[in-house]
Amino acid sequence: MQCRKRGRCNRSERNGTYSDTGVVIQEENGGSPTTLKEHHTVTTYLRAPKQFFFDFRADPTGSADRFVLWIDGAEVNTWWQTTGVHDKYPQGQGATGFAIGSLPTKGSIAIISALIFPGLQDATALQEPRLLPAEAVDGHRCYKVIGIYAPAYGNGVVTASSPVTLWIDAETLLIRKIFSDTSRESPPSVIDRSTVIFTPRANPDVQPTVFRFAVPSPK
Repeated sequence: MQCRKRGRCNRSERNGTYSDTGVVIQEENGGSPTTLKEHHTVTTYLRAPKQFFFDFRADPTGSADRFVLWIDGAEVNTWWQTTGVHDKYPQGQGATGFAIGSLPTKGSIAIISALIFPGLQDATALQEPRLLPAEAVDGHRCYKVIGIYAPAYGNGVVTASSPVTLWIDAETLLIRKIFSDTSRESPPSVIDRSTVIFTPRANPDVQPTVFRFAVPSPK
């Protein structure tokens, strides 16, 4: 995911490619004294404008769930291990597949897809953005930007706002890390925050086969 210096994401070139692997660190307590911390993984491939693959694998010490979304043409496909269901969304209805995937992927698909596709909510459209001193992420010098993420959905109503921090590679302008803190509307005892750490690659050699997913047979 690449960001221009004006603060908005560059959704790949018209026929460009992108890939990443990432770790999603989820911390939540549901208001209880005990905080659950899980480590999930994500893999993303993109060949603009109509090929996309996203694979979320939940913490193997927890649910070990899996959710896959892929596009190879106009149709959006999803498969969720928990239900075993393969859903297809025709052109014009693909946003539904991304929305449904928000729950099983701990919100990570919403973050990643918004950074890639211009038709979806822009996760980097921060309110009150501020540039802080640069920091290193995995040895890469990064611009550090903080702000408030308060998405307005179809009816224009903002239901939650969360402090968010972005680390943007100073050389490539690829996003390397996103931290989303607990919603400001949550009770003081609630913890619900996530950190996504990316290993991104711009314009890699992406083979057509990565956009095809063999749906497992129902058990």
